[in-house]
Amino acid sequence: MRNVAGLLTMLAIGCTSAGPSTTEIVYLAPTESSAVATEPIERRPPRPPATSGYPRATPEQTIASFLRAHADGRFDVLMQFVPKEERSGDDPITEDKLREAWQGSMRADLESRLGSMRDALDRGTPIEHASDRLASMVYGQGLVVTFVRQEDGWTIKDF
Repeated sequence: MRNVAGLLTMLAIGCTSAGPSTTEIVYLAPTESSAVATEPIERRPPRPPATSGYPRATPEQTIASFLRAHADGRFDVLMQFVPKEERSGDDPITEDKLREAWQGSMRADLESRLGSMRDALDRGTPIEHASDRLASMVYGQGLVVTFVRQEDGWTIKDF
């Protein structure tokens, strides 16, 4: 009976079958606050971050990941492509602002630009590396995407 009561207590406080990331689950009997029993749980490998499928080690990976994140509707992931200085300050770019712009009045222009980027990649348009921290690619009708390398990977400064 104690295990059933403990399970009900766990469910009542919001635990799920995924369990906590610790090595034990503690069951508390609701009527006996001093009775504590533990049992080991199976060790699970750490879950990769949500952004791990969108690499940014090179400008080439960055643009492919950027286009894939957009196609996947992953505004949380798209934020990693925004340079850090643009995510802070008096008027920072936020996930909500990004979503609003990309799904609102700027949508048609952005879709056109992203389509042109995809076309340029499909044609094998090279990415020019100006330095170890700056790169660019010409696409569309004279448009340029600018990449800037930061501590955590390449970002897209402008497109």
